[in-house]
Formats: sequence, C-alpha cells, structure tokens
Amino acid sequence: MRPVLGGRIALPVSHLDETAAESRAFVRQIQPLASFKCGELLARGLRWESVSEFWQVKYIDEIVMSKTGDIVGLPTQKDFDPTGCCLDGNHAWEMFGGLTVEEACIKFWQHPQFYQEDFMFMGGVAFAYYFSVMERYIYEVQIDPRFDDEAEAVRVLAHCIIAQLEPDNVKFVKPILDNICRLVVQVRGNLQQYGGCEEDQQRVDSSWAELEHVLGLLDTAG
Repeated sequence: MRPVLGGRIALPVSHLDETAAESRAFVRQIQPLASFKCGELLARGLRWESVSEFWQVKYIDEIVMSKTGDIVGLPTQKDFDPTGCCLDGNHAWEMFGGLTVEEACIKFWQHPQFYQEDFMFMGGVAFAYYFSVMERYIYEVQIDPRFDDEAEAVRVLAHCIIAQLEPDNVKFVKPILDNICRLVVQVRGNLQQYGGCEEDQQRVDSSWAELEHVLGLLDTAG
C-alpha cells in the first residue's frame, strides 16, 4: 500500500515522468485507496519514515488534478503570485519556480533561514504543492546548540503557515491541514529538538502555540 500525506496518495518521483496514459492508469489504480485518511493508514503500520522517502507529493484533488484526470505539472508563476503584482510572491517564484519537490528540498536545506519566508508569500496552490519541503525539514532537523539559526527558521515557519491560513487562501491549504496539525504536535512535543536553550525553545513554542490557536479557530468556523 502506498503512503499518503494529508489523506492523499503520495506518488514516487518515477511516476511523474510517465506518459499521460500511464499516469491516468496509475491514478485509476490508486483511487480506491484515497478513501483512507493518513491516520488510518498509519494505524495499519505505515511509518512516517516510509512516507518521507517519497519526495514528490501529489494530491488527488482539484489542486493538482486537471478536469480530465491527468496529473498536471509544476506550479506556475501565477500559482506563486496570483495577483501578478506581489514582489514577495514573485521572489518565491524566482527561488522555487520550476523545481520538483526533491529539488526544492535540497535547495531549502542549503539555507533555510534565507528561503523560509518564501513559504509565507507564495500563493496557496504553490504552498500546498511544496509544503512537504518544510514538513520534511521540521521532522528531520537537529539543532546545533552552538547556533540558533535553525531554531529561528523553525519559529518563522510557523508564521509562514499562519499567513497561508487567511480566509481567502485557506481553501488551497485544506488538503494538508491534517499534516499541519501533526507538525504542531511534533514541534510542541519535542522542543529540545528545535532549541539549544530554554529561551529558544520558549520562542519556538510560542510561535507554534499561535499556529495551534489559529487552527482551532478554523475548526470552530467549520
């Protein structure tokens, strides 16, 4: 059984290079599994480590599926900058546009503190597509107690997610809300992983507590 993220099937990179006909056949093959939520599959023995091996994530919904059922391509410049006049959104496009998730992961890990805010300003479609970049980073990063750069990156990433939960944008992020909730639990339950001292840990926790509050408001609003 293939792993999923956010209740959707995660497709290995090799499938992205298949022909349209092969892709459609593969989608038909895995669609019956789409009724399972991520938590249900994890309860059946799937480990997060297995999920993290699948770098390229595709969601079986309107964000990444065309009306004909084909798997569509990488996010466009408009997906990064829906208004066409956002300098920060355009900067995110310049940094990550045209990259696969695997390539974006490699780039982000090279300098998280430089690239973190691109996730705050890219459009919702691009954010949902590249979310697994920051997700993987948060699960795997180990803070060097001699430095606080990584702790600051983890803190800022919480605010990047909050920015993506604005009312006019949250519809694009809905497919990954379960993943976001699990990240909150991960960070707030493992603060020693994200801060070399108690002060850093408190700062990280404060930001992720704010994100948890925003997620709670979304639940209340339905």
